[in-house]
Amino acid sequence: MVASSVFFAGMATLARAVSGRVSIGELSFLRFGVGLMVVVGYYAARKEMPNLSRPRLLAARGLLGGMGVLFYFVAIEHLPVGAATLLNNTSPCYAAVFAVLFLGERLTWRVGLGLLAATAGAALVAVSTLPPGKGFSLGLGTAAGLFSAVMSGAALTAVRALRSDTDSMSVLFSFSFVGSILTLPLLTLGWTQPRGFVLWAAVGVGLISIVAQLLMTYAFRYLPTAVGTSMSLLTPLFSWTMGIVFLGERINALAVLGCTVCLLGVLVTTGVFQRLLGRTAV
Repeated sequence: MVASSVFFAGMATLARAVSGRVSIGELSFLRFGVGLMVVVGYYAARKEMPNLSRPRLLAARGLLGGMGVLFYFVAIEHLPVGAATLLNNTSPCYAAVFAVLFLGERLTWRVGLGLLAATAGAALVAVSTLPPGKGFSLGLGTAAGLFSAVMSGAALTAVRALRSDTDSMSVLFSFSFVGSILTLPLLTLGWTQPRGFVLWAAVGVGLISIVAQLLMTYAFRYLPTAVGTSMSLLTPLFSWTMGIVFLGERINALAVLGCTVCLLGVLVTTGVFQRLLGRTAV
């Protein structure tokens, strides 16, 4: 899971590095297209077909996840990579809410408190990205980051519903296939032939994201969902570090405070503190 977080952070850093030199639609399409080629190659090598026995849920996972990635890239283009990644990684809080609405799970004080804390932390991070002296405004980058978190949370809920009888590669196939269809029309808004570093970075976004997804899927075979989801919160920390080291981005005290509050909110929502307290009591 730690390695998965490093790769997800690397994907975000590469996306930020080519921001403005390749369109968001083009970058999103390449991300899904490369992933689709890898998954299709996997099934071709095994001479098998993906499990499509639950087409509605698979389509929902692909559509919601695709929108989450698309708006995540919008956030990356308009915010420091650490801030954009942090906003996107509040998705477990929204997944908990959607699980109550659609999977019949019980709404607890822990979910509500965690969601409020994560939202407050995200707001502090958003304020930290504003130019000095400028009043608070939601801004396109912040709005896109929060919307990507909501969509990703809904996609996580679909994955949880699929976990009982659908293998991870089939879920990944639906994600890549539907995402490619979703972002294909965006290419008509402007295609720039990427060359040199931009080309390799754009392809790298797709390849690195596949490695990150596979590592995360492998980790969940051995980790409880709450623990695994909470460990994925290393991604914003790695993203912020890479942004400082490779992109020359800065972080201020307000961003650190917002990041801390936000991470605590997600940890509360996923029940890690409750698990630790329970073990301590034992």
